[in-house]
Amino acid sequence: MAQPKQAWEVLAEEDRVIADNILQLASKGIVEWDILIWLADYRRKLAEGDDFDCDEAEADQIRATILEETAKELEKVGLEAANASITSENPSRSELTDEEGERELSEKLLPLLEDGIEEIDILRWLAYSRKEASMDKSRGQMCRVDVQFARVLFAGSDKLENALEEWAESDPFDTENGQDTSTAGRSAPEIIEFTPAAKILAKNPKLTERCSDIAQLIKQLNRTGRNEPCPCESGKKFKKCCGGI
Repeated sequence: MAQPKQAWEVLAEEDRVIADNILQLASKGIVEWDILIWLADYRRKLAEGDDFDCDEAEADQIRATILEETAKELEKVGLEAANASITSENPSRSELTDEEGERELSEKLLPLLEDGIEEIDILRWLAYSRKEASMDKSRGQMCRVDVQFARVLFAGSDKLENALEEWAESDPFDTENGQDTSTAGRSAPEIIEFTPAAKILAKNPKLTERCSDIAQLIKQLNRTGRNEPCPCESGKKFKKCCGGI
């Protein structure tokens, strides 16, 4: 039986896949805000078409909003650099028609999302790429612009991660008519029915045997970071296992 991959192996594999696809886009002159706008539009369409799962649609709207905000900040930095005659040597985006650009973005980004790679991962890869570029002194004044891009991308990834964690921790079944009913008149299984803890304990019920305080265990499971190993001990990251949204 194959052993589950270590967390660092999963991250390294994701980085390689992201790098391959994003670098191909960059070679066509497609820049970061083009990528974020495409991702935001993709999430908006998913949200509008998801009539059944309102929670999932809400998460897609959160992603779309933060991606759009980050794209606007990046575009602002790029415009300021262009006005100051600071440009890179990348191919011009104008070489592609809108239709060609959309096709390129779809062909390279959609497989990433279908493979379970999230926008947070893409934002952070873009940020690290810009940070690395800023250390290349041969880029001259672009180094300063690279740092600005990296800061915006890092901030966007953190904002998105925090927003999704807050969304994941919120429970629409905790309130009724404005009153907190999360514990009143409920048994323990009902309290955790709609939380990540329920999925984790369903996969690995033995976790309760190792803990004397079940309430504290549930609290800890629900606060698992999205990029941490899943507590169910599957070997996958939480976001790709019991924390999947």
